[in-house]
Amino acid sequence: MIKNIQKGFTLVELLVVVAIIGLLAGIAIVSVNSVRIKARDARRIADIKQIQNALELYNNEKGGLYPPTKAIKELGNDVKEISANGFAAGNAANPTFLNVVPKDPTDIGEYQYQYQICGDEGDATKPCLSYTINFATEGSSSLGAAGNYKASPTGIVSR
Repeated sequence: MIKNIQKGFTLVELLVVVAIIGLLAGIAIVSVNSVRIKARDARRIADIKQIQNALELYNNEKGGLYPPTKAIKELGNDVKEISANGFAAGNAANPTFLNVVPKDPTDIGEYQYQYQICGDEGDATKPCLSYTINFATEGSSSLGAAGNYKASPTGIVSR
């Protein structure tokens, strides 16, 4: 009597293996996405602190004033750059405080940085004594839960 022994996997075994691989891949994608969100939020916070430091350096140099809102100019694709009044254009008389204002890592809708230096829209006859930078985070960060935040001379707070 001859026994017919077949070696290999059954269809059910192959389907189980494919399902397990798919499940592991799905878990990996979700994990990588949460890491990306945290990285973008960390960059947002670092960007805002860099802008705050530059504004404070300007403030110390200019005797307690901040650059007016008109110092913020619109460039292509909604990129904003602070460039007037010597804030970013450096020379001997006006040192560079910030070369280019950073933009949000995703640069979409609600996450774009919103700069407002003076509440009076940069009227040259009125001194700029404060500033506001509005931004949002996608996930929980060192600031707290995901949401909208406001940076000012007093720090970063939820809005």
